[in-house]
Amino acid sequence: MSDSVKAIEYKGYTIKIYRDEDSMNPRTDFDNMTKMACSHPRYNLGDKEISKEYDRKNYNSFNKMFQDICLKEKPALILPLYLYDHSGITISTTPFGCQWDSTTVGFVWITKEQAKQEFNIKRIVKSALEKISKAIKRDVEIYDNYLTGEVYGYQISKDGEEVESCFGYYGNYDDKSYIMQEAKSAIDFLTMKKEEKVNEMISE
Repeated sequence: MSDSVKAIEYKGYTIKIYRDEDSMNPRTDFDNMTKMACSHPRYNLGDKEISKEYDRKNYNSFNKMFQDICLKEKPALILPLYLYDHSGITISTTPFGCQWDSTTVGFVWITKEQAKQEFNIKRIVKSALEKISKAIKRDVEIYDNYLTGEVYGYQISKDGEEVESCFGYYGNYDDKSYIMQEAKSAIDFLTMKKEEKVNEMISE
């Protein structure tokens, strides 16, 4: 395991925050609301089967690919995907500033059928589109966290021995202070159980 990004002492326990070096791929291991088709000569991105079906090599342009997806998938909302490739890769629904290291890589969408089911709606109105847009961007953000290695977890130890751990927190650590709070809550629970056991022994 790599060095921790943060470590504190709490109630006699040591909490260490680590990067999750064995994080799950959100596009293969999660049950996603969105569909993601990506095409890149060097990277396997997005949903494997969807990307295979809508391979950029089968189209004259990304615009033709877009039209085919709209025809077949009937999306409630579809957004373009852009890739920035420089000392690592990052993905977004908005273009990157650098024209040399960034490119269109595909599309991400939610079908009308899926949107109606997930948001319990009968029609795709403006308010629903706002929710759909947020859901799409959130899925892309989580996938970007995976691609950029922004996935973390905590390990709790006492007297040098691990007693608890939990990994799989997606997002920049600075924006995920609740990881430390959840570690503290786990210690609070461990402490409470220990006190309950001592009280039971005393009562006997």
